[in-house]
Amino acid sequence: MDGSLQLPCLRHFSWTGNPGWIYLEALGKLLLWHATQLETLELDFIGWFNNEDLQPSHWNNFVKCLGLKIGNKKVVFPSLRIALLSAVPFRVATAEIAQALNFSHLRTLRLRNCQGTKELLELLANSPEIIRLTSFELTKPGAGLDGWGMTPLAKFLMSFQGLKDLYVLCDGRGNALTEDYWRSILHHQSTLQRFVHHQREVEVDSQHNVSLIYLRELSEWHTSVQQVVLGTHLDCIGFCCWSADMVQLSNFV
Repeated sequence: MDGSLQLPCLRHFSWTGNPGWIYLEALGKLLLWHATQLETLELDFIGWFNNEDLQPSHWNNFVKCLGLKIGNKKVVFPSLRIALLSAVPFRVATAEIAQALNFSHLRTLRLRNCQGTKELLELLANSPEIIRLTSFELTKPGAGLDGWGMTPLAKFLMSFQGLKDLYVLCDGRGNALTEDYWRSILHHQSTLQRFVHHQREVEVDSQHNVSLIYLRELSEWHTSVQQVVLGTHLDCIGFCCWSADMVQLSNFV
């Protein structure tokens, strides 16, 4: 592939495909040719979410396609403001990739089933650079692949302010709705307009009726947690529940 595919007006780039090296090499050339002008980048590496047999060499291929070397951090996409990433690996060269994608200057970040999400969130939470996100979406990898609690997400959300939109999908296996998690959402209450919380699983009783633990326990939590659910500043709030359970939710609104 030569440079004849350079597009001087290209601002938004979307790519969905197999993460094999032959494809990543072509992708890397396209990205680097337009790196300084891209404002929106959407990548979906099909198959890298549910494959537990991936070796570091596979992740290194993604690092190479961005023109990076481990230990050499540089901004590759200085104009990037929106990053929509699905099944993108962050377990190798986490800091280098975060710097390349200019995460501290992003306004919108979407992470769907990205291996190494925990490491990325911890890195960003501890970074001295200011996070400027106004929209954040996280689809937490399943416990079998990248199992971790909600603490890294809570610490990340507590490390900055200014979110308008927050969308979270987690596994829902008893580790999701901690006080720290709700407190981190409240941390953005002055600006938050849309908040959606989904779970892959919900608790059921012995009769297999849906039992939304987080709704039943709201009265036992701090007032700050209740304020998040009451949504005094929210235009939109979403929970994973059946229609009948909306009656329970309405008791708190």
